[in-house]
Amino acid sequence: MAALLLAFAPAQAAPRSIGDCEKISEADAYNRCLAGFGPAARGGGVSREIPARADRAPAGAMRAAGRGGRAKPPWLAARQAEGRRRMMDRRRGIVTERRGERIRATIDLKRK
Repeated sequence: MAALLLAFAPAQAAPRSIGDCEKISEADAYNRCLAGFGPAARGGGVSREIPARADRAPAGAMRAAGRGGRAKPPWLAARQAEGRRRMMDRRRGIVTERRGERIRATIDLKRK
């Protein structure tokens, strides 16, 4: 009986470091051991306080609401940004043309 107590005593001892957790083979016990070294648990519930700006919706939500709740896809945002860059470059006198892998740039030095 004393041999059984001595055999299981190290398994029940509280781990002193994360290295002690590495020795545990059971997944749940290993996760519980690591959680003991993590940050302190927060309240975990819903906050009863009202945020300071709860009466206003974020600006991104307003734009999405104008599109019927659909978000702008990333490829469309990138294409529109490239179009704006090209327009500003043309105003400065820089014209670029892309055909396949080749790029041709024309710079008008007389424009300001």
